Amino acid sequence: MAADTDGDDMVTPYTPPPPDAERERVLKRILDALQGACRPDTMARARLMGPLTRRQFHRLPLAETLRYGRQEAFSFELDTSGLVIESERTDTTPGPVSLDDEIDRLVAEYRARLRADEREARADVDKAAGLLRAQLQAANSTDREAAR
Repeated sequence: MAADTDGDDMVTPYTPPPPDAERERVLKRILDALQGACRPDTMARARLMGPLTRRQFHRLPLAETLRYGRQEAFSFELDTSGLVIESERTDTTPGPVSLDDEIDRLVAEYRARLRADEREARADVDKAAGLLRAQLQAANSTDREAAR
């Protein structure tokens, strides 16, 4: 096999991400709570509960918590089934999603980005929304026909 002379296949070394102070603070609180429960003669379960945003969930130190519990206790289980991921968007309402409402929301977003003198672009947005609604109605009627 010939060596690559251009150096295109060079692999850059792994550089860990910078320290995350918030993550470290959360890890310290979790480990402080586990210290009394995790001993070599105990079977322990840590149950995490409550609402989190997706960003907060991804910053949870789950691997470190699990590693600590398995090192310190006879048996350790980390239960995350009580965590609820909440949407970070504030304009959402719970319940089923209406495609018409979503199309209206997208049209409003596109219109808000346009300048007042871009009437032709506004017409294009409205035309695209109408075509999308027509395609969705056609697909729904086809689905209803197939379901019979």
